[in-house]
Amino acid sequence: MRFYSCMIVILLVFLISCNKNQENVVRDLYSELDSLQMDLLKIPVEARVKDVGEVVFDKFNEKGFIQMSEVDSLLNVYPDSYFLMNVKINILSNVGIDSIRSFVTEKYRSDSLNNNFKYFYLLVTEPDNVREKFEKMIENDKENFLGYFGLAQTLFYKKDKKPEYVTKLAYLASVKSERNDEPLQFLDYLYEISGKINEGAYLNGILLRRDPSRKQSFDKLFTFYMDKSDYEKAAVLTEMFEKNNPGMIRDIEMAYLYMTSKKLDTSFKFLKKIDPEALQKEDLIQYYSIRSRVMAYNGDKDEALKAILEFKRITNISNADIFADESYAEYLYDYKPYKNFLKSISGNKLSIGDIALPSIKGRLIDGSIFNSDEYKNKVVLVNLWSSESELAAYFVQFLKGFKQQFSDKDFSIIGINLDSDKLKANKVIEEIGVDWRNIHEPKGNQGGLGTLFSYTSIPSSFLIDKKGVIRYFNLQGNSLLNRVKELIEEKNE
Repeated sequence: MRFYSCMIVILLVFLISCNKNQENVVRDLYSELDSLQMDLLKIPVEARVKDVGEVVFDKFNEKGFIQMSEVDSLLNVYPDSYFLMNVKINILSNVGIDSIRSFVTEKYRSDSLNNNFKYFYLLVTEPDNVREKFEKMIENDKENFLGYFGLAQTLFYKKDKKPEYVTKLAYLASVKSERNDEPLQFLDYLYEISGKINEGAYLNGILLRRDPSRKQSFDKLFTFYMDKSDYEKAAVLTEMFEKNNPGMIRDIEMAYLYMTSKKLDTSFKFLKKIDPEALQKEDLIQYYSIRSRVMAYNGDKDEALKAILEFKRITNISNADIFADESYAEYLYDYKPYKNFLKSISGNKLSIGDIALPSIKGRLIDGSIFNSDEYKNKVVLVNLWSSESELAAYFVQFLKGFKQQFSDKDFSIIGINLDSDKLKANKVIEEIGVDWRNIHEPKGNQGGLGTLFSYTSIPSSFLIDKKGVIRYFNLQGNSLLNRVKELIEEKNE
């Protein structure tokens, strides 16, 4: 009896010791995460050779369907393939969760030491101690990415640890995963929802290097460069993707990508391959939208206007704002048929190519008379705004900082306020510290200066050159900055 008592005591001591060891291991894991400094340069970037399972996985994602018999026959040859298991789970999701649980449980019971089987089993069945199980996977094999990846997803969905742990675990999974991009995609998602745009862009660059055919990463990286107005990099990226994946992107889409990244000559080459009569309506709209801009760039203004008119006919759009776009205005502002077209759809209001300064008359917020002669031979931004629009007030705030970049240049701003009560306008002006003249139009957008220009919403702005001609409409960010610089340097002959 005394022997058994000793054995029980020894067993209890052993179990308590194991629990303490496990607690220490877990504590060490999260302590390491606390001090971890993520370095995306450590993520492997070498291009991967896809195995059979990943090829099938890509095929399933592309078509959304694949025969179960094909997957099962391949699983017989590659029983522990991560990607084949993933495809089968996706197919079984149409049958029900019980079918998925049955599949992963059978796999796990056949070999409980297999990390692939254990990973899917824990994620699908979600035992009460799923977090501890993944922590144990990491302890047993610190070089296998699945423990980190599984724990990252578990903490993300259960929300029982600090969010930064999720990101750092996904990062570690990415560093340790040379043949599987899913941890990187999850990390990209985490960056996206947390607003870490630069990190997400870098990660998609890695994903593209590892898999040059990854269209989703190409799309994200292209958008990133376009948002930064880095047209050169966007164009180079498009060229590289086209070279690595000939024929993957349709000619109409290639024409669009090169057009938006300012490679209009290349865009035109793809346009010439297209027969518009063979296009469906949606593609036909895009075709004429691209063609109008490319022909304007090429100097064929007649053909550009023909494409604009065809676009308008197909879409039945009569909003003049659409046709005052920067890519039209740059090349067509002095083309009379284009200006007449804008007049015809705007109700004869001032728009691209019109002389505007002499027509701007009225009283300033302080009651004094506005004198347009003070703005002769200057580049001027006319901004229509109202305190009742948060976006308009925000743009006024933006313009304050923007104007400071040209404090010693021939650049000015004229505000046209459309508030019925000028006291509201004056409050915004004082709060922001506006240092340019603002004309008050008490009739709002129903008369006077409120109906002089062609626009549909506020804020709306018109960039006027040194001759008093409207050159651009509603520019933002880098586009506004670059155009102001160009017009300042432009000779006033």
